[in-house]
Amino acid sequence: MQNSLVSAWSLSLCLVLCASAASGGTPSTSLSDAEILALLPRGPDMHGDQQQANWRRLVALGEDAYPALCRALPKERDDIVTSRILGVFKQSKGDKAEPRRVVRSLLAQTQDPRILRQCASALAAFGKKEDAASMLPLLKREEEYVRSGAARALAKIGGEPAAAEIRRMLSQRRSELTPKQQRTDASLDAMEQALKEINRRLAGRASAEAPTKKPAVQSTRSYMTWLLASAVLLALVAAVIVAVRLKMSRSNP
Repeated sequence: MQNSLVSAWSLSLCLVLCASAASGGTPSTSLSDAEILALLPRGPDMHGDQQQANWRRLVALGEDAYPALCRALPKERDDIVTSRILGVFKQSKGDKAEPRRVVRSLLAQTQDPRILRQCASALAAFGKKEDAASMLPLLKREEEYVRSGAARALAKIGGEPAAAEIRRMLSQRRSELTPKQQRTDASLDAMEQALKEINRRLAGRASAEAPTKKPAVQSTRSYMTWLLASAVLLALVAAVIVAVRLKMSRSNP
């Protein structure tokens, strides 16, 4: 009887260990959309220990939290919660392709200047060059802080099209504003700085690509030099052979 109990207990233990190994040795951490969204701090402050713990857990989830957050972001009307969702995208690790797509879509849909600025800030953190076009309309907004935020984001991810639009907007706004208004418009400084950053990045890219062409030119020159030297050497050898034969023919009439 005792041996049977021991055998049963051993068998149960083996089954538990096998099940644990099959699941990776750790319990499942998958959460529903509601559970993930419940971790988002809702108030303006995150001073409470529980809120901070929830925030750290949410950031640690990374990609596992992205689907739920991406589904919630377009429907969210609270700019604080929107900021928190975007903050998770910025601070966590993972593939940002879907968050980038959702942020671009939100830029096209919303007219809330606070959310527009937050979206620009998010793309500045994890956006790519192809996201820059979605922020160009923000340069035309009436809100100075939205224009400034867009300019700062474009400074990080914008290319030549962004630089062209910034130059156009700078020219337009300078023609519309008095000198005094220009001095107090912070977005003009942000655009000028963005233009410098983009031009510096484009110049650096051009200089980085330039050395790839030099070896080919140098190789061609080296090859031509070798051909010329070979031709000269062959000509000298031929001249020597002709001279030797001529001498031999004169010595043996």
